[in-house]
Order: sequence, then C-alpha cells, then structure tokens
Amino acid sequence: MYAQLIKELLLEFELASASKLEMIEFCRELYCDSLSEL
Repeated sequence: MYAQLIKELLLEFELASASKLEMIEFCRELYCDSLSEL
C-alpha cells in the first residue's frame, strides 16, 4: 500500500535527484528494522 503511494507521488512530482536521495535515506532509516517493508 505504502509502496504504491510512494510510486504515485514520484510519478506526479518530478523530484530533484537530491530530494529523491533524501527520501530514500529517510525510508531506510525508518524501516531499518524491517527489510520486508523496504
């Protein structure tokens, strides 16, 4: 569910490369204990 939401947001908004990397890092930190969520 969350993955689909993130995909839709990325398609709607053309984020700068730095912003994408920041979001990826945020998700990695948020889900560091749950690799299945990543």
